[in-house]
Amino acid sequence: MKNLTLTALACSLGLFMAGCSSLSDYETLPSLTITDCSFDTSDRTHPVIAVPYCINNPLDISADIARVHFSYKANGLTVYEENHALENSVDKFGSFCETRRVTLDAENDPKAASTVLNTMLSRTCEIKAVMYFDDKDAKPVSADFKKVIK
Repeated sequence: MKNLTLTALACSLGLFMAGCSSLSDYETLPSLTITDCSFDTSDRTHPVIAVPYCINNPLDISADIARVHFSYKANGLTVYEENHALENSVDKFGSFCETRRVTLDAENDPKAASTVLNTMLSRTCEIKAVMYFDDKDAKPVSADFKKVIK
């Protein structure tokens, strides 16, 4: 037990010689950061929500990311949810960034689309995301972002 605790401590400090083999051995996990949220309403029948995000891995092993679950809200109304399967890894001491684009359908979901399209008022864009790892013993990491769009 004492040896396991010392290994966990060494892993959390990022010591290379500790022999850490999985994410669940570490105290610190890769982070998920959402950097913005915007609405593209140029196509009134298919408005788009764009959300840039990054995964940063401060560890000395690569991090296998299974998926990121996104929940998109406009003015407090959940307009879309998705599980974005990444099925790739973020290299040790590396990062991965991309922009998720969600297209809403005004014909099939007029309530969600009209909430995004309503430019008469300031709109609130709120994103919640949870990142899940391939290592089932590693706890999921979450992030959120909120912005008022005028």
